[in-house]
Amino acid sequence: AVAQVNGSISGLSSEDVSRADVNLTGKVDNTAPMEISGKINPLSTNGFTDLKVVFRGIELIPTSPYSGKFLGYRLNKGKLSLDLHYQLAGDKLKGQNLVTVDQLMLGDKVESPDATKLPVRLGIAILKDRSGKIELDVPVEGSLSDPAFRLGKVITHALVNVFTKIVTSPFAALGAIFGGKGEEVSFQDFAAGSAELQDLDKQKLDLVAKGLFERPGLQREIEGAVDPAADRDALRRLKLRKEFRTKKWTALRKPERSQLTPEQVELTPGEYNEYLKQAHAAAFSPEAIAARAARTGVAASPSVAAAAAPAGSAVPRPAQTEVLKGATALIKDVQRADPRLPTQDLEGQLFETIEISESDFSLLANERAKRVKEYLLQNGRVEPERVFMAEKGDNTRAAKGSRAYLHLR
Repeated sequence: AVAQVNGSISGLSSEDVSRADVNLTGKVDNTAPMEISGKINPLSTNGFTDLKVVFRGIELIPTSPYSGKFLGYRLNKGKLSLDLHYQLAGDKLKGQNLVTVDQLMLGDKVESPDATKLPVRLGIAILKDRSGKIELDVPVEGSLSDPAFRLGKVITHALVNVFTKIVTSPFAALGAIFGGKGEEVSFQDFAAGSAELQDLDKQKLDLVAKGLFERPGLQREIEGAVDPAADRDALRRLKLRKEFRTKKWTALRKPERSQLTPEQVELTPGEYNEYLKQAHAAAFSPEAIAARAARTGVAASPSVAAAAAPAGSAVPRPAQTEVLKGATALIKDVQRADPRLPTQDLEGQLFETIEISESDFSLLANERAKRVKEYLLQNGRVEPERVFMAEKGDNTRAAKGSRAYLHLR
């Protein structure tokens, strides 16, 4: 109810060019102030309206039954302020609705068939700033001569559209906070096989941390991901280098070993190539091949046979060569191998003997998520209880790439 209405409407006239001045004040429920100001001409043949309507601090608790019915939650707290500007020229209506909700808190969940299916709590968390305010700018327009035009329905439809965009594209909705980056900050890229943050991604994470600080109701889930193709070879190369560094470290004198770890050992290109030749010779010895064949029960792959064939020689087609199985086929491949193969070919053959398991991929994905979480928490602006590592487990590694994804909750 609007009560204690005071003010004036002066200058009413039926002349089309005339405009009456409106200045009214009142209170909603005898507490929240209201102001209406502007110009009108309701008596002319061509209606004209240019009004501003302002409400300040309307208590929302009396609307709790409505919020339960349409939002699915009752209200515990909140005040509403409205800044409305409506213009009517003839039958054309144009309106601006600036909605401000202060300290909105949802209460108990209500089972209602009319309640929206949208994630209401997430939407409110995205909208509510650090001071507890929500601001929505909802423009509407239409024609009063349209029989289907209903102002209430138009405003409701506009509000639902705004809210839907917010909850379905939350990073885009927070684009202003994220420096205009929007969806760009919803993921972090990593080099193949690596969990080290890159400088460009650190800048994006700075914006994410700022957004979390500005929206204290939001929680963040970080999901690490891998690209099986790109990350597999990178992990194989890392395993090789780790093995070679350990060999070099083991060969050092004891006083030298005490001063550094295997990870700190540096390999020159020449040393790497020498270790590579040794590893290749060991991996493709008849004994090693026989052991792999016995373990896997498969013959040498065509790629290994082709790479191991002497330079300039042709690899026989399967239909033209004797069918050899298991260790016999692998030994025949090695017997044709050329020890002078280029380093890249030696690596390629050796890579096929290095197993990268699902466990290796999971460790890499988790390490990527962990690095992102550590970076977000390092400056102390984001509370640790708001950031979680998560694993979706939807078996779409190849589609996700060498990344860490950030989900809002």
